[in-house]
This record gives sequence, C-alpha cells and structure tokens, in this order.
Amino acid sequence: MNTTKKLSINPESEKDIASILRKESFELIPCENAFWRARKNSFNIIMYNNGTLLFQGSKQEIDDTINLIYEYIMPANTNFYSYLPALGLDESGKGDIFGPLVLAGALVTKENAITLIKAGVMDSKKLNDSQIGEIYREINQKIFYKIRLIEPAEYNLIYPEYGNLNILMAEEYKKLINQFKDLNYKTIILDKFYTSDPINKSIQSSSNRDFLIIEKAESYLPVATASIIARFHFIKWLKETSNHIGINLLKGSSAEATTLLKSLKKTLSTEELKKISKLHFKAGY
Repeated sequence: MNTTKKLSINPESEKDIASILRKESFELIPCENAFWRARKNSFNIIMYNNGTLLFQGSKQEIDDTINLIYEYIMPANTNFYSYLPALGLDESGKGDIFGPLVLAGALVTKENAITLIKAGVMDSKKLNDSQIGEIYREINQKIFYKIRLIEPAEYNLIYPEYGNLNILMAEEYKKLINQFKDLNYKTIILDKFYTSDPINKSIQSSSNRDFLIIEKAESYLPVATASIIARFHFIKWLKETSNHIGINLLKGSSAEATTLLKSLKKTLSTEELKKISKLHFKAGY
C-alpha cells in the first residue's frame, strides 16, 4: 500500500541526496518548482526548491530511503544543535470559531531530534489532518510534551477575565512553561503570536532560561513538534464532538463557519453554543 511523507530540510542538501539516490538506481528527471524528481519503479521522491522532500511509495521504501540519507536531512537552521535541548511552544484553535484553544509544549533533545525529523515533523500548517495524525502517532511515545486544552465552555468562562485573547494566551503559556521547570533544557522557543513588548516580556519573565520569541518559529524543530501536537488534539476534539452532537463543526472562521454558527444560533441555546464555540467571535452573534 502506497503512502506519502514530507520532510522539511535544508535545500543545500539536494546535490548530496541526488548523488545517493543515483547510486541506488533512481532515475532523476526535471520537475516543475523542484530540483528534481527521482523515480524507481513506482517509488517517487521530489526535492522541491523550498526544501520540502516528498516521498510517494510504500512505508518500507520510504523508511529505508530516509535511513540512507538521514545525515543530509537536517533542517535549514545552521545552528540546529546549538539550541538543544529546547522547549518548543505553539498553539492551535486561536482563529477557529468552533473547538478548543490548545497550547502545546514539546521538549526536543539532541537524542530525539533525528527521530522527529525522520517522522516528518514540520509546520503543521503544511500538513493535512491525516498526515498530522500519522506523525503524531509516530512521535507520541518518543518525546516529553504537555498540552493545555481549553474547551469552549472553559474558554468562554475565563475569556472575560482578560478581555483579550493574547493576554489569555500569555498567561496560559506561563503556566505551561512552569510544568517543565524541573527538566533539563536550556532554550525556550515560542512562535510569536503578538507584537506587544509588555506581553512578550511577561512570558519571558516566567523562566530564566534562554528565551526566543520569533515569527515563523515553526522552522525550529521544537516549535514544529509542538504545532503538530497542538493541531492533533484540536482536530481530535473537533471530530469527537462533531460525532457526539451530530453536527459537522467546521475549522477556521471562514464564511462557511460563520454561516454554520448563525444557523446553530437558531436551533441551540446559548448554553449549548458555549460548549462548542468561542463567544468572543462576533460573527453570527
């Protein structure tokens, strides 16, 4: 049975990987928006210009090939190992009308980093729900992580205390970081979710470790790992709740999600809506 897997690697490795694949009898041919496409029978590998390495074949073929090229699949960060061990932080559900807000912290070490890379860990926004599920199940037992899943009922209860989602998230991140206080690591990396210096400094003050708050932090393996964990638990909650109530709750805050919310407002009580949606989204209310 064929499957697909994507890795996010340093594009500068493409020549080394191409050389290895040629020695393994792969045929390399031109491919649009890519350095090349490698083909061997029904097994295909595409090395895209942006550093995405896509495998299409059997799980055994993919695993065997990744083991062959593993020394060249390090991320583009030139100082990749220098910041490890590190705690990566990311969230899912912030911009979704329905479902929980999920914050995740993942501890990545020099020892488990290669396992995560080989599993295909990358920014969850580049993966579909099925791929996120596959990666999560592969790494779930191999790393230490914590999540803070704030269901809509609790979210709607505590949001008025802060009156601002970013302040709420900052406080919840500080609590999450505190759960790792007794572990041995040197760096905390958080995907920057707000431009306010006071809020960012407030989060940084929660730990005396090196603290990076940067935009597009999913390029760092610990944050990418946290993004997959957070997204997995968000999707899981949404699917399970949809099945339980018999309503297909939509992701995001699109026009379709807003229309669904308006429709549900006519059939459900406010208390019922509080259990499935975030009331501070004014669309539909």
